Amino acid sequence: MERVFVNLIANSLEAMPTGGTLNIACREANRYAGIEVEDTGPGIPRAIRDRLFEPFVTAGKQDGLGLGLALSRQTLLEHGGDIGQSQPWALDLLFDSQCNRPRW
Repeated sequence: MERVFVNLIANSLEAMPTGGTLNIACREANRYAGIEVEDTGPGIPRAIRDRLFEPFVTAGKQDGLGLGLALSRQTLLEHGGDIGQSQPWALDLLFDSQCNRPRW
C-alpha cells in the first residue's frame, strides 16, 4: 500500500514542475473509507482518461513506463479497494470496510 501512495504523490509532483499544491483528503461515507489525491497541475489529459489504469499508458512523462497507476490499481483491488477518477485533476481511492469492491 505504501507504494500506491508514493506513486500517486510522485505523479502529482511531476505534474507541477514549477510548484503547486497537493491535497490529500480522507473521508468516510456509509461503509466506505475514501482518500482523494488532488493537485493543481494541468489535470490528466483527456486522451488517456479512459485508459488511465491500463499498463503502459502515459502522457509526456520524462521517466517511467506508464505502469504506476496500473500496478497501483492492482494493489488496491487485492486489498479490497479500488481507484477511479472523479475529476481531471484528482484520483479517488475507495476502501469498503466489508472488503467488497466499490462501484463507480
